[in-house]
Amino acid sequence: MMQYVDEIEDRLEEMTKFFIFNREELKSEVDDMLRTISSNIEIISDLEHQVKRKVDEAKEKDEIIINLEADHKDSLNETELKFYELREKFELVNSLLSARPDVHKELLAFKMIIESDFFRISSIKLPSDERHPVLQLEDVERELQMIVNYPQLNNKNVIAVVGETGCGKSSLLNNFLETQDRDMPTGSNPTTVVSTYIVADEEYGIKGQSYMGGDIDIHYQTYKKFTIDFLKSFKFDISRVLPFVIIKTPLIEEYCKNISFMDTPGYDFTQSKKSTPDIIDDIDAYIWVADISSDEVLSPNTLKALKNLDKEGKPLYIVTNKADLTDKKRLIPILNEIKKILIGYDISFEGVSAYSSVDQKESSFVNKSFLKFLKEQNKPILLQEDIILHIHDICDIYKESIEDDLKKVNAIEKQYKLLELDMREEGFEDMNGLVSLRLSNLKKLYSSDKLNDNLKTIELLRNKMISHVNKIFGKDVNL
Repeated sequence: MMQYVDEIEDRLEEMTKFFIFNREELKSEVDDMLRTISSNIEIISDLEHQVKRKVDEAKEKDEIIINLEADHKDSLNETELKFYELREKFELVNSLLSARPDVHKELLAFKMIIESDFFRISSIKLPSDERHPVLQLEDVERELQMIVNYPQLNNKNVIAVVGETGCGKSSLLNNFLETQDRDMPTGSNPTTVVSTYIVADEEYGIKGQSYMGGDIDIHYQTYKKFTIDFLKSFKFDISRVLPFVIIKTPLIEEYCKNISFMDTPGYDFTQSKKSTPDIIDDIDAYIWVADISSDEVLSPNTLKALKNLDKEGKPLYIVTNKADLTDKKRLIPILNEIKKILIGYDISFEGVSAYSSVDQKESSFVNKSFLKFLKEQNKPILLQEDIILHIHDICDIYKESIEDDLKKVNAIEKQYKLLELDMREEGFEDMNGLVSLRLSNLKKLYSSDKLNDNLKTIELLRNKMISHVNKIFGKDVNL
């Protein structure tokens, strides 16, 4: 054991001598090592800065890439949206241009009578103050075309809802829908830009009337886009190819079972006429909607428009909407003032109502309540009977004209016979037969045969047209 201790002491002594004699050299080596380490630390620090800078640059590039990808995605989505809108517009216009009415045998036969048979009696002299019967029959033909295309409009009392843009026409009509999830579009932006029929039906559906007389199906979401901005984007008047739309929807039967509302665009004051399709002229009554909360409920333009409607002689009712925005104490005075103004302008009206589409109720009225007016209008129209009576009236125009000519010709024929008798009694001898020849030519010239044939033709055409009308309606009506 002591031996090991001695060896350790010897070794320590040697090491002590080594450090003593090599201290300077070691110190120099340590200094060199410290300088190397310090230099390496600076290099490492610089490298760390470079790495951090590269990392920051990479993050910036990543953010740029992410932003570019987002912009690209937004741009792609916008492009896809524009493409979808363009495709939707193209399909709408293409469908309208392609839609043709179904060929209806009875309607075609009715049309042929107008275009062919009536020209055989076109030489008949007619009263100058009468609209030409052929034009009247063409109106009947168009009405029959509507009946064939849209049987749901048959026997409906058509009430046009008119008024300035934004007065709440569509909101008012929504109050009478049974299904509120398919209501009429409303808002500050004009929403009714194509005249729209709303008729009672158990099922919901929208059809657009083509300018050629055909029809297309329109999805509810597409119809909701029919704002002024959407339709202006077509760069042409869409009503030229889409005259009107028909919406079938459940309505409140108590007031609307036999009514077809016609929601119209804002009244066109510049033309001083209602903005309804030229193809439709069978409106039975009018509801004028005004904003009771406005400063001037009956403006000069409104009164002029009401005067024009009054000339048509159809029932007219005034609904002042948005009554919820007006102090209830002011409602009756406002309604009485409106009544006074209408009477002063000699405008016939059924009544004036203060109504709130928001509260879905009538607050006040004068003369007659709005709901009572609707109940009175909620009655079927005898359309088939009306058309047949119109055909009778048209044929009677021809018949009366022919009968007038027959009276004149019969009077002339009577004079021929009297002249012949007088000549015989006087012993007149027609040596060369010239007088007899001339009298014979006059008889032919003023013969009643052609007129009698025309009378038979008129009656034959009358019966044919009535028969075709009865077959179109599916029941016989003899008037």
